[in-house]
Amino acid sequence: MDTDRLEDMKRAARAASRRKSPHFTGEPSSVGVLLPQVGRLLGLEDKARELALLALWPQVVDPPYRDSSRAVRVLVQPNGQKRLLVRVLDGVTAAQLGFCAERYCQQLNAYAPQTGFYLAGIDFKVSSRFVS
Repeated sequence: MDTDRLEDMKRAARAASRRKSPHFTGEPSSVGVLLPQVGRLLGLEDKARELALLALWPQVVDPPYRDSSRAVRVLVQPNGQKRLLVRVLDGVTAAQLGFCAERYCQQLNAYAPQTGFYLAGIDFKVSSRFVS
């Protein structure tokens, strides 16, 4: 009889602790509901949007420069403006792409509703660590 009473007390304590928890809603949640929430908490949603923007670079850049340039990240300036960092193989490519940077920026900004990034500009960096 003491074990039955002990089990009842344990069950009541577990139920009381769930009621006090601010995270317990009373109903179990499905993975489909929890996964987006966890992604937002970890900052994965922003990273996914950034990767979507970076993936657009080969579609926007002129064909001769697709193999010699690669969008690598979005830089956030202290004033909150965002700039795309593009690595290039050499200075000549950087200079040539610089002439078209405004057009590329406008084309990428057309996708701002989907990516969540409105770019103020594009920075080109010559990199020996360029991987094509």
